[in-house]
Amino acid sequence: MICYLLVMPQINCTVGDIEGNSKRILEMAGQAAAAGADLLLTPELSLTGYPPEDLLLRPVISTSGHRAIDRARRASGCRCPNAP
Repeated sequence: MICYLLVMPQINCTVGDIEGNSKRILEMAGQAAAAGADLLLTPELSLTGYPPEDLLLRPVISTSGHRAIDRARRASGCRCPNAP
């Protein structure tokens, strides 16, 4: 049987603060990795904050979100076959 250590932190995110939220997520990912975690799952909308409402209609939010996700992927050393 294969076992994985899954970490699901509670993160207090700020609506619209993608950079700050991303930084908090990466800090949590570092702590989880140091504890031996195999996978970190964050709450829904952790990157944009909840509820994002009309922020999602702004192109800058999408662009910033994609950049933050790419930084997280690179920081994690992701070896996912679908990752760019």
